[in-house]
Amino acid sequence: DDYFLYSRFGQYLARAIEQRRTSREKINRGFTVLNKMAAASARHPRIRQMMVSGPLEYIVDAPKARELARKRLSPTAQGYLESLCE
Repeated sequence: DDYFLYSRFGQYLARAIEQRRTSREKINRGFTVLNKMAAASARHPRIRQMMVSGPLEYIVDAPKARELARKRLSPTAQGYLESLCE
């Protein structure tokens, strides 16, 4: 199931950032995937739902990951992240 897969991806990314246990290159690749999902979400609302209810939920709950996401995410993805913070 796609929702489960992306949810686990977000959980892994947030945990990796919080615990500083993975390379910067892998973290950057994770943000690249999120930015590509945000770009595709304009055409496919289901992708937006997957992104908001999966990876971004975990990033919002992790302070270090949320701060890094504010620097690395595209404006569209940042908008989705901010909507979760409200």
